[in-house]
Amino acid sequence: MSSSSSDAESGVPPFHSQFATDPIPASQIQLVNIKSHVPIVLDLHESNYGVWSQSFTVVFAKFGLLDHVNGSTPRGDSEWIQNDFAIVSWVYVTISPEILQMVQTKSDTAYKIWRAVRSLFLDNKEARNPSGKHCSWPPSKVSPRSQS
Repeated sequence: MSSSSSDAESGVPPFHSQFATDPIPASQIQLVNIKSHVPIVLDLHESNYGVWSQSFTVVFAKFGLLDHVNGSTPRGDSEWIQNDFAIVSWVYVTISPEILQMVQTKSDTAYKIWRAVRSLFLDNKEARNPSGKHCSWPPSKVSPRSQS
């Protein structure tokens, strides 16, 4: 089975992108205890990105939210925006404070935060800190992303 470049770039396994599900209502998404679905805290010093990412991918597919992290054009209606903010909060509570400081911005969307976290772990064997300088992995000290 071959995957498209958008699947590879999004971090979403190709088998999930073939099965689109309708999103559950935002009122139900708000009640999801994400830690019961993703019982892992992503940490720079643990080798748990793969398990964390796959756990989230299953949640996104289960609840019809893949379009929030795979680069699809945002729908922009109230329901979609509420679900997007729910995903952002889910990511915030399942990553270590160190990672949160590195990736959080005032303008986070599900797609932006998903890509920022993904890039910390998958961009070659080096991470690029916000100043654009390369550092060895894992980064010892990286300043927070700009607050754009």
